[in-house]
Amino acid sequence: MKKILVVTLLYCSIATLSFGQEKAHQIYNKDGNKISYKTMLFKMKNADVVLFGENHNDP
Repeated sequence: MKKILVVTLLYCSIATLSFGQEKAHQIYNKDGNKISYKTMLFKMKNADVVLFGENHNDP
C-alpha cells in the first residue's frame, strides 16, 4: 500500500512540474525583436539611461 502511495505521489508531482512556465521572461529590443540577456547587457554597458517596460498581450 505504501509503495502505491509513493508511486502515485511521485507521478502527481512530476505531472504538475510539466505544466510549469517555459520561460519566466523574454527580452525584446526597441524594434520588437527577441534578444538574449547577454546581448542586452552588451548594448546597455555604455548607456546613460535604460528604460524597462512590460508588454501585457496575454489572452
